[in-house]
Amino acid sequence: MDSELQLLVLAHTPLTTVVRRALDDAGAEVEAWNATRIHGGIGAAGGGVYRFIGTARSGRAVQPAGGRPWSVVLKVLQAPTAGTTYAALAVEGWNREVLTYQSGLLAALPAGLAAPRCFEIGEHGGLVWLWLEDVADQVGPRWPLARFALAARHLGRLNGTYLSARPLPDYPWLQRTLLRWRVERNVAFWTAFDAGRDAPWLRRCWPGDLGARGRRLWQRREALLDLLDRLPQPLVHGDADRRNLFARLGRRGTRRWPSTGPSRVWRRWGRNWSTLC
Repeated sequence: MDSELQLLVLAHTPLTTVVRRALDDAGAEVEAWNATRIHGGIGAAGGGVYRFIGTARSGRAVQPAGGRPWSVVLKVLQAPTAGTTYAALAVEGWNREVLTYQSGLLAALPAGLAAPRCFEIGEHGGLVWLWLEDVADQVGPRWPLARFALAARHLGRLNGTYLSARPLPDYPWLQRTLLRWRVERNVAFWTAFDAGRDAPWLRRCWPGDLGARGRRLWQRREALLDLLDRLPQPLVHGDADRRNLFARLGRRGTRRWPSTGPSRVWRRWGRNWSTLC
């Protein structure tokens, strides 16, 4: 890991506290640890995402041979700077993931969904450190179609819960304009679309009349977005793709669908969590 970050961990982070919470062992003592950067992170997580692994001496009477293994994930969050892709969202809560955990919203997700546990939230040098449960997919990198269907059912249950059974949260940091923001990012593409329509790569990607249909949809975007605004608004996830969903067995073998964390929580068109209990 970055030497500067490693020094910060050693100097400021209650790693023992994080590990004790991860192991549910109030007397555990960290024996050894190492950290690797698992990806650079985008948006607010531009400070990087790291996996910490190690062993701990148990605080319980029976000591396992070689110590108790543990692993946690550290997300380093920082406010987007001017001119970056995500700067436009900064005013609506670049630290939305932290605020979501602190709100308690993730502790009451409907059946089939859960967020990774949060063990510690700290701030060092203007960066926010979010210590999370390390989640592994118990099915593997390739899901069968039935698992995608089950994940869709879980995500739909979340949306429906906030249409019928619970009031929609009104936190000011919940994103309400994400879809419009994403749509407007495509202006340059459609501006140049006609000029490049004969390019071989474009014909491969947009065969037949697909390009014409896409342009007609683009031209109607404001009317369609206005229609969506008039529909009942649920709570949604916003980035529920395969990279953010992990299958996990729940109690009695039931299937759950945990996500890597609600780094973006949107009031609509947003991000849904998947379960891990």
